Amino acid sequence: MFDLFTDIYTDRQNRLTRMDPRSKVLAAGATLASVLAAPGPILPMAICVVCVVTMLSIGVKLKMLAVRLLPALFMAAMAMALQMFFTGVTPMAVLPLPGVSLVITQEGWRMGAMTSARVMGATSALLLLGFTTPAHRIFAALRWMGVSESWVELAMNIYRHTFTLIDSASDMYCAQRVRLGYTGARQAATSAGVLAGSVLLRSFEQAERASEAMTARGYNGKTAMAPFPAYGKLDFAAAIGWAVVVLVALGVAWKVGA
Repeated sequence: MFDLFTDIYTDRQNRLTRMDPRSKVLAAGATLASVLAAPGPILPMAICVVCVVTMLSIGVKLKMLAVRLLPALFMAAMAMALQMFFTGVTPMAVLPLPGVSLVITQEGWRMGAMTSARVMGATSALLLLGFTTPAHRIFAALRWMGVSESWVELAMNIYRHTFTLIDSASDMYCAQRVRLGYTGARQAATSAGVLAGSVLLRSFEQAERASEAMTARGYNGKTAMAPFPAYGKLDFAAAIGWAVVVLVALGVAWKVGA
């Protein structure tokens, strides 16, 4: 749990962690734009492979990377299944099941592959950014780039209080287990429902307490951030270079339709 929800890798010394956060945010933005604008699944999956190899090369554990990618894999699989079975009219294959036969369509297969590739490509790009840049530096870079202060403030508060809710949920889950709340399927479902409701109520209570505490301390809707140093030419060139690479790759993808 500690390894999964902390910035332990951002404190390591390597070329990516030492790079200016503004360059990494710009590079990540160009990568996401290329993933979303790609005409086919090849470019997003290529970006996914490059990002995964890069994360492994800077020392990210394979097990941690797999856990981080697992939700994206689940979403990609769900998108693939929904698209290929329920979209399109041109039959490609039939999946026989007891009592029913599911038809896989050509249009659904293409759309599902495209959606799944975009999910994996975008997720891997954001994971690479998160593994190499502390969250507060990302927020500061967004402020420097002119993103609305209210949006950045909201993101900072969400990020901060996520860990508070995780701690609360973990404590309640342990208390339920001690009281045999997960001894059977029905009991586990009931306990999970109670846990979800309790966490939701706790989030409202925590939001009210945090708002009162911040107001009492003179919070006026703005959080001061340390100014960035001068933008290094090497970091700027690296960001522009990566943006050019992904945009050229996007142009090639559109030319060949991949």
